[in-house]
Amino acid sequence: MTHVTRRSTGSTRSRILTLAAGLALGGGVALAQVQPEPPGQMQPAEQTGGMTGEVQQADRQISQQLQQWAQDPATAPEKLFVLHAYMGNLAEIELARAAQHQAQDDQVKHLAGRIVQDHQQANQQLEQIARQMQIQLPQSLPQMKQQELRIFTSLSGEQFDKLFVSHMQADHARDLIKYRTVSQTAQNEQLRQYASQQVPRLSQHFESVQRCAVALGLPSGSLEAIPAAGRIEGTGTGRSGEQQPQPNR
Repeated sequence: MTHVTRRSTGSTRSRILTLAAGLALGGGVALAQVQPEPPGQMQPAEQTGGMTGEVQQADRQISQQLQQWAQDPATAPEKLFVLHAYMGNLAEIELARAAQHQAQDDQVKHLAGRIVQDHQQANQQLEQIARQMQIQLPQSLPQMKQQELRIFTSLSGEQFDKLFVSHMQADHARDLIKYRTVSQTAQNEQLRQYASQQVPRLSQHFESVQRCAVALGLPSGSLEAIPAAGRIEGTGTGRSGEQQPQPNR
């Protein structure tokens, strides 16, 4: 019996570490308080010749926390969600700031301004939750997100507009699944309330992105195609049969 328990615990930790590695590579943190810069002046770390101390510190900080959380599989999933949500918000803020300068379409620029404002407010709430959950939030974009931002900001005009809108389309569709589930399954009350408050705002963003997609001649997609049941990062939980928020028509 003891042998089986150890194997199960080890398997759980292994799954969390695998997820954590993907999160560390896929999530990004931007400097939320940095003022927007004119096109061509944004300087991700790799563009200036290598990782800065802040980027290195962010990568180490994320890795160390993920290793610690793997030792406690019961609380790790909700901590992963907080970290992932914070990094995702900040990555969107930084890309949207670039869109405010580089987008060609006025509707896209307006969308970018709203994303910056709303996601900054969301992260102010997440910072309070992180302190309560003893989570350290990195203060710089990790290396992979630095590289992504460099690629995005190298584009201009209609090409940039389409990439920005399609990226926001995918991000918000995915986030709606995650936040909807966390709002009903999270054990931490503050986190559950936060997710519940964000669902309507994310749905409004998705509707705005859809209108921009149509204007740019991109596939508009639909929330109807998104499964009603989602999963918290790193868990196997999710409630089936729940209706997903639908955009106004």
